[in-house]
Amino acid sequence: MHARPGLTKVGVGFTLGPSRSSRPIPIVLALPVLLIACTSSGEAGGLAVVDTLATGRIVVRNPDPRGPRGAVPLRLVEELRIGSAVDTGPDAFGDVGSLALDGTGSIYVGDYMAEEVRSFAADGAFLRVVARHGPGPGEIPTSVFFFNLLWQEPNRLWIGAPPKLFFVDSLGNVGDATYPLPSHWKWAAHADTVGGMYRLFSNPVTVEPSRLVYESWVEKLTLSVGGTLSPAERLPLDRVEYRVGRTVVREGARGSIMVTRPMQEDMPWTVDPAGDIWLARPSEYALHRVTLGGDTVRTVWLTREPVPLARRDRDSLAESSPFSAGELPLNKPLIRDLKAGPDGWLWVRLWNPDPDDDSWDLFDPCGRHLGVAKPPVPLDATPWLPGAGARLLAVARDAFDVESVVRFRVETETGAAVAASDCAS
Repeated sequence: MHARPGLTKVGVGFTLGPSRSSRPIPIVLALPVLLIACTSSGEAGGLAVVDTLATGRIVVRNPDPRGPRGAVPLRLVEELRIGSAVDTGPDAFGDVGSLALDGTGSIYVGDYMAEEVRSFAADGAFLRVVARHGPGPGEIPTSVFFFNLLWQEPNRLWIGAPPKLFFVDSLGNVGDATYPLPSHWKWAAHADTVGGMYRLFSNPVTVEPSRLVYESWVEKLTLSVGGTLSPAERLPLDRVEYRVGRTVVREGARGSIMVTRPMQEDMPWTVDPAGDIWLARPSEYALHRVTLGGDTVRTVWLTREPVPLARRDRDSLAESSPFSAGELPLNKPLIRDLKAGPDGWLWVRLWNPDPDDDSWDLFDPCGRHLGVAKPPVPLDATPWLPGAGARLLAVARDAFDVESVVRFRVETETGAAVAASDCAS
């Protein structure tokens, strides 16, 4: 692998390195210092300030939207709901475990309880059962039907149902990608619009009786004409440490639970339509667009102050976990999840333990902050998907715990549409 001309292969607090067999080398970038020393231009795009470093990296700095000069508040307006307490048939859901969207706006819903995948038109009309669990033709023969969905342009729906990965083509044919999945592994992947699929790998590097450390990386998979998925490139990430938690007794057997550090700074990631990886640093609100070769081509900052983890909270978390208070982070995470829409917009779900205070920061493809969008009803933590044209697909529950698939559009408080600006301006 070779770096792009004019760009510097650097890290942003996580480990980056060659994409093959050599060990990744951790490099920490002191970005604020570089901004002072290497800025070649500064442009104001609305409230955001866009700088280009001497290395070629573009840096976008956004003020905190909660401040006096922050972006305008946004709202999520419900425009479609599939399923309710009075619905029957295909519009009634038992346990929505996964969602997918294709280029026409059609919605694919994976219902774990019904053990099938259904498709609905953009207007909510039921189209057909795409796939179901079973041993017959066109069915998916797995021991446990626990799956994730992924749409890949132009015409392929992937169904990860361990121990195999299946796909449904434009004619409705169900095929096997000859790509085995571990029985304990939940398929969770992203796709670009140029033929690549991306998944997160983890591998233990330290195994001790009370401690387990995993290294992880994002790997790109390509599909051959014969239907075989093969690894192409990889981007090394951080290591995550687990500790032995409490001992549990289940059906007469004793076992231990491995837990991550409370308030762990997990690194949310997503893939944009062009195939670049977006990585988030939750504690400092930094988003980094990185190529699989390790080039950081754009960094987006939001100047939001971290929320300290109070002493009483640290002590309480330490008492209920195998980590000591001194091993816990100093601050709470700022970011819960990150996803890129089909039009390149970035959706950042904020970290908040209260589901009634759920919200997303919305950025245009240039990295300019557009505002904070709040849903009018509580939404499940997963699944959720951004759609084209500043839209969001998610799952809501009523007072009787009945699920609905809801699509929202983003508007300003005055009802105006939200639009992205020209990145060159």
